[in-house]
Amino acid sequence: GNMRSVALLYDAHSQRRMYFTSHKLLQWPLDGGICALGRSTEEPELADFIEPFFQHWRWQGVAEVELKIDARDGKPRLIEINPRFWGNTNFAVQAGANFALGVCRLLQGEAVTQPRYAVGLNYVNWVPYLRCVVAGLSEQASRGEALANFRDTLGRPRAKNTDMRDWRLSIAKMAMEIRGARHR
Repeated sequence: GNMRSVALLYDAHSQRRMYFTSHKLLQWPLDGGICALGRSTEEPELADFIEPFFQHWRWQGVAEVELKIDARDGKPRLIEINPRFWGNTNFAVQAGANFALGVCRLLQGEAVTQPRYAVGLNYVNWVPYLRCVVAGLSEQASRGEALANFRDTLGRPRAKNTDMRDWRLSIAKMAMEIRGARHR
């Protein structure tokens, strides 16, 4: 529950033009992995925390940073930096922070400013999320909590992981995720 993600976009002069922060509520495997359940947040201090790295390297383009908030002092600790678009990029887009469009606008010489995005929007990566729920159900003490969290997740506004306008691709992606989950 202490994991955070910061998505960033820098222009050709290494000026930060966009950021998007999110809280990784569940991950699979449970002790560290991909985001199973996340929520958009407004934590500009996390973008500011990592800023010196990107300024030092005169960064251009997108990046995604994983941080963990240290429970002892409440300060962020760097986990990793991914110099690319990230797996749940569409989550940021649906919240209102369209990084791909930002890149296109920068390449066209247009101005890009920090967008206002939806805070509190859930991201559910269904196969890993359901694995987390099942893992929670297997622990007798947390069954009620796991079911309550599942109901809460279903009741909250959430980003859509699939676009049924291209239903063949969506079904193929789901089938691959289910097959991959069965083999792990």
